[in-house]
Amino acid sequence: MSTYANHIKILIMEKLFDFESFVSVLRNYPEWKRIIDEYEEYVEPLSEIKSVKGTMFYKKHLSKYYLPKALFECRVHDSLRYEIDGNLLVRLIIGSRVTDYCLTFCNNSDQGSSKWVLFMEILSAYDPYKKHMIEGKLSELSDYQVFQKFLVYVAIQMELAVKWKKDGVWLDDKTKRFIKQFNAAVKNIVNNKSDDCGNPV
Repeated sequence: MSTYANHIKILIMEKLFDFESFVSVLRNYPEWKRIIDEYEEYVEPLSEIKSVKGTMFYKKHLSKYYLPKALFECRVHDSLRYEIDGNLLVRLIIGSRVTDYCLTFCNNSDQGSSKWVLFMEILSAYDPYKKHMIEGKLSELSDYQVFQKFLVYVAIQMELAVKWKKDGVWLDDKTKRFIKQFNAAVKNIVNNKSDDCGNPV
């Protein structure tokens, strides 16, 4: 097994979504170091950021999607060993704009719960670093495969952030429209208290 693969395995054993460790390890690999270096040059230093939610791309982009944890329980993958932040993974996938997905909203009010359960399946996803389409349900992936998706989607957000920073605006008009449409569709489902299956946008 390569040193890179060993490092990834170690990260998974420690904590699946350990952003600080993941950035530290990836600095050793040219293909990822280039993305990190460019992000730090144009957007912000990552040395003091402990989690994805502390980054500018989360605050300025991913946080804008209407998926409050108080309202939604995101079930994307049942790991027997790790606590996976389903809400974060869903936001990364939606915000990537390279993935076709299916969202299923289930109203649990009849079971005495005030939360909605949100399930996500990836129908197809273009991996820009491997140059091919990927298909599969999140629920069927191994922990290692989930981590690899996390890595790719974070890299996509870093590259988007660099582009927007160079352009002088956070979020282009197309992204703003997408967020507005997505949020309106989700709020409509919640307000009508009905289940829905499929991409709501």
